[in-house]
Amino acid sequence: MDIVFAANGAYPKQWIEDENGEVSYGSVLPQAKDALAKLKSMYERNILDQNFLLRTSVNNIELITKGLCGSFFGPWLIPMLFGSHFLFRPMTMEAQAIIHKIQLTSMLL
Repeated sequence: MDIVFAANGAYPKQWIEDENGEVSYGSVLPQAKDALAKLKSMYERNILDQNFLLRTSVNNIELITKGLCGSFFGPWLIPMLFGSHFLFRPMTMEAQAIIHKIQLTSMLL
């Protein structure tokens, strides 16, 4: 979720200095509210995994290894840590359908 907040200029749990030298807590800035609204919209339109808050690292690895995850963020050494199943693989039809849905709906954002 950090990438969605960063894309909106929001940095939760961090102190931010603005151009006037004022310091504010990133979690309470208007940009954080905007990011939450976008996440809510994506969740309501089923763009976000409906179980994303319940997932563990084991669940996430399973999604990746089964080809159900279009992309993910992680350190450069992921293939060395977890094996070759983290290298490029064809996506399943379900994952491809989700990607197309995201591309179409993102035009409406």
